[in-house]
Amino acid sequence: MNHRKTESLCISSIVYHLLRTSAVGISYTNILFYGKQNGYLSILIGFIFGFIPLLIYLYIMDSNPDLNIIQLNEKIFGKFFGKIINAILCVFIFTFAIITFWNLGDFVNSQFLNATPTFAITVAFLIPIIYIIHKGFNTIARTGLILFYVNILAFLLIVFSLVPQIEINNLLPFMEDGIVPVLKGSYNFIAYNLLPLFLLTIIPKKNIINNNKTKKHVIIMYALSSLAIILVMLMITGIFGINLAQTFAYPEYHVLKRISLFNSLQRLESMISLTWLFAFFITLSLSLYYVCENIKVTFNINNKKIITTIIVIISIIALILSEFIFKNHTQAQSFLLKIFPNMMFIFLLGIPIIIAIKAKFTKKEPNQEA
Repeated sequence: MNHRKTESLCISSIVYHLLRTSAVGISYTNILFYGKQNGYLSILIGFIFGFIPLLIYLYIMDSNPDLNIIQLNEKIFGKFFGKIINAILCVFIFTFAIITFWNLGDFVNSQFLNATPTFAITVAFLIPIIYIIHKGFNTIARTGLILFYVNILAFLLIVFSLVPQIEINNLLPFMEDGIVPVLKGSYNFIAYNLLPLFLLTIIPKKNIINNNKTKKHVIIMYALSSLAIILVMLMITGIFGINLAQTFAYPEYHVLKRISLFNSLQRLESMISLTWLFAFFITLSLSLYYVCENIKVTFNINNKKIITTIIVIISIIALILSEFIFKNHTQAQSFLLKIFPNMMFIFLLGIPIIIAIKAKFTKKEPNQEA
């Protein structure tokens, strides 16, 4: 896999895609379930508390700029324990990729191609994903930047078309059931939208051009992405009302049907929602890149043919398992609402906190100081 240097702006564009991916079909639905008409408040609170894990990830990247998270763990915990931690993180990120594959297939199948098997849909994504992983992180990041610009244009159209349709009364009453349901919604927002930013630690900071600006760029993109998610939540609840919004499996998609452009384009929501597939593409590419890089570093693999074989095998396995991970949609909803957010916190916040503390008190070698 190619390790050319990447622009700081490209890194920050990945933040936008990582935050948006699980919003589709998972976090919006979960936040509506808990926060109801105050779901936007759940996101706002989650955004504020989300700075904690975000700064932890940035600190990990800063602690040893020459190393990615896999190399860092072996350095600060030793080869044995470092490999164990890396294996745990690798398995969980692989699980996250499988669930993302499932979410992608379910979204496209239910909203666009209901006569097409989900397996065929995900296979169509698998080929470019394998290609972009093989080309390396720099290609993933550059692709993410291009797709980010396309997404921004689509989002501006959404805002100008739908914000005027928001009914303030649909956002009331304010915290009717108290603060606890709102905080549960915040918990889901952090778990699904923010904690995947851990994937950024797979790139050594030294491989980022103008890396002194990385923290600023990432924080700005985090704020803008969170604002976009809040606006969509306001549109969903403000236009539909909470009772109608909760009846949709993908309320963020159905609200787009309210968009009109000079009354001349039909099914405009389908064209705009295709931009969400870009987020799935980047997140899946980065997740599987993380897994493959983990295997490569752990087993010290440098042969390009072997690395390519690993990329293909890991990607195919993830796709196949996504077909069997849930028996039905009801089981999926229950797992994604009640169990997986806790797993996200344990593996993508709990373990990084331990890594950050250990890195803090592990003496740096002179040639590794920033």
